[in-house]
Amino acid sequence: MGFFIILLIIVGFFYMFSKSTSYGPKGFMGGYSETQMGNDMYAVKFQGNGNTRPDKSVDFCMLRSADLTLEKGYKFFSIVESRTGNQGYTPSGTYGPISSHPASNMTIKMLHEKTANEAAAYDAAVIAQSYREKYKINK
Repeated sequence: MGFFIILLIIVGFFYMFSKSTSYGPKGFMGGYSETQMGNDMYAVKFQGNGNTRPDKSVDFCMLRSADLTLEKGYKFFSIVESRTGNQGYTPSGTYGPISSHPASNMTIKMLHEKTANEAAAYDAAVIAQSYREKYKINK
């Protein structure tokens, strides 16, 4: 009986760490976070785990930008700055390989209306729906 429980724990552990990061707030396995930079500006970040593809990290950062825009009562957002790359981690107090995790960072400006100056602005509702369908994410 004890062996079976230990085996279940080990299998569960490997299953949990073999999956890519899902869309949600930042936690142990990654996720999104945001920081307000001004009344209508936010720095949005999505951090994946070692099993998350870089393009998925970008997509989830776009989805969070769209969701945040709608939550704040705006309809559009434009990307002021964007950075994508990998972040490496070595657990504190240990020696060994660095674990690489894809991360996407965007500074966005939220807009109530799309103007000529903001021709490259994204429609937040369209972006949110598109990525939710692509990744089968319910609201």
